[in-house]
Amino acid sequence: MMTEAYTSLENTTKFYDYGSHIPFNFKLITDVNHNSSATDFKRIIETWMAHTPSTGSANWVLGNHDRSRTASRYPLRDNQMTMLPMILPGVAVTYYGEEIGMVDKSDISWEDTQDPQACNAGKDKYQSRSRDPNRTPFQWDYTKNAGFSNGNRTWLPVHENYKTLNLLDQMNGTQQSLYKIYRSLIRLRNTSRALQQGDLKMKVLKFYTDYCYNCELLAISREVPGETVSLLMSFSPAVQLPIHLKDVMTLYNHTYIEIDAYYTKRYKFDSDIAYINPWAGYVISSSDQI
Repeated sequence: MMTEAYTSLENTTKFYDYGSHIPFNFKLITDVNHNSSATDFKRIIETWMAHTPSTGSANWVLGNHDRSRTASRYPLRDNQMTMLPMILPGVAVTYYGEEIGMVDKSDISWEDTQDPQACNAGKDKYQSRSRDPNRTPFQWDYTKNAGFSNGNRTWLPVHENYKTLNLLDQMNGTQQSLYKIYRSLIRLRNTSRALQQGDLKMKVLKFYTDYCYNCELLAISREVPGETVSLLMSFSPAVQLPIHLKDVMTLYNHTYIEIDAYYTKRYKFDSDIAYINPWAGYVISSSDQI
């Protein structure tokens, strides 16, 4: 059973003691944003883990029906944000549309508005109160109403970008896509002992250059004997960051880039240094077996 409450951390985690299997963890929605640092994210994760009882399971929520969509809150960063909850221990919660990078439809008219919270605010203030922009129909394909309905209209209007941002294109295209990244993450969670049982380790690396003063990278690792899986998240907006892998993860005989924004299949990585692009996320594994 999952429970939802917008309250303090102490009150939220009390639900573990009163029959809830998973009290929703909204801290990655409410307590960090696009301007937050790697240090901020690390603190949020550590704090929730510290308050999760040994008999409970952590959970990670990046988006829901009350808040702006993840891809709108973190422009150009939907790849790494999709990776984050999948690598952390516990339950990764997906709000529909996150798996393809759907964004808010911010131009919904007063006439098309359905959210009671917005309707009660009146015509002059409805946009500041409306949650409809992040509740639009799922974009299945490029046909009428994004394949959601054959009707003349839908409860909320479909985002106009559906002809280029839809599941069918991301699923069938030859290039890497957010949906393919999402599927690869699920597959890795189902096969990796490190992600299923491994200890959590986190480290923030800081970089000082002429072009990026105090840029940060967040390294999140899950480890069991013989296997490490790490997520490297760049918080640099413009500069590529060189990462010595031995500084952030335990290295074994076989190291692979499991998931990145460019390749649809894992590939062998023979260097000790990985160059992480701005706002990018890379999932890297190292094990004593191929």
